[in-house]
Formats: sequence, C-alpha cells, structure tokens
Amino acid sequence: MGKYIECRDFHQWERSCNMMAWGMFRGTFKGGLKLYTPMYFIPALVFQRRAWKHLFTKIPIEILRSSTFLASFPSIYSLFYCSLKKLFKSNNDWIEIVAGLISAMIAINIERRNRRTELALYTANQGVEVLWRLGVSKGVVRNIPHGEVLLFMIGSSLLMYFYQHDDRSLRPNVRSLFSRLLGVN
Repeated sequence: MGKYIECRDFHQWERSCNMMAWGMFRGTFKGGLKLYTPMYFIPALVFQRRAWKHLFTKIPIEILRSSTFLASFPSIYSLFYCSLKKLFKSNNDWIEIVAGLISAMIAINIERRNRRTELALYTANQGVEVLWRLGVSKGVVRNIPHGEVLLFMIGSSLLMYFYQHDDRSLRPNVRSLFSRLLGVN
C-alpha cells in the first residue's frame, strides 16, 4: 500500500483537485475533437456523399458527444480518486478501482446507446491487457513473447468465423467492410 500521498503531490501542476480535473477535461476534450472530427467526417464523406444535411447537422453533435465522453472519464476519475483518497486517508488499490468503475459508469452514459457495446469491447480489451501485465509483474502468470499477435489472430479468427457462418451477428458496418474487402459471402 505504501505511504499516503497528498493530492498536491499527485497533481503538482494544480493545487485544487477541481481545477486539475477541469484542466484535464479541457485538454482531453481538445484532443478528442482532433481525434473524432476526421473519424466521423471522412467515412461520411466517402460513404454518405448524398447526405449533406447529415454532414452538417448530426455529425458535429456526434463529434461533441464523443469528445465529451473521452474527456469526462479521466477528469471524473481524478475527482473521485482525490475525493476517496481524502475521505479514507489512504492510497489503497481499491480506491483506484472504485474511482475507475464510477467514472466509467458515468462517462459511458454520455455516448449513444448503440456505441456503448463497441466502447465496452474496446475497454474490456484494454482491461484484459492491464490485468495480464499486472499478473506478469506480480509473478502470477508468465509472459508470452509476442502474445499480442496471438490475441490478434484469435480475435481475427473469431470475426472471420462469424462472417462466414453467421454474418448477421456482426454489426452492419463491420459486415459492409468485410463485404467490400473480401467480397459477398
């Protein structure tokens, strides 16, 4: 567990926990705009050229929503982490876990309902990787050289299996991408 770390030592650039979280939100939101703007506009320009109204009405709202989601997680996490640390006067690992769960539950509700599954799958993948590295560092499991390649192969195999045998179980955009790349099944 170690020695208790004061908030001022945790975020030295800003004395106030609230101002630190706000600064984190602003910085991450700007990064989110840079990430999500091309991610939403390029496919819309390529695949939905006839829907100009959609391009200027719905897509900017989606960019703002996704950027807000992206920025809210670390800022909410930091606020809860600092608050729980002050409340329990501890640097317990459970504080980090609880802060992460609370912030994830709040942040995921900002995104559209139909994007939540994709985000959950992405974050589950990241979570498994973190747990694996933690297990390796604690000596619970042995490291597998190039294990990420093995996981990529398993994931790709599963996608191809479902494309081949039950393509309706895949999202329409994934089916469409596979159809364009591999031809109609």
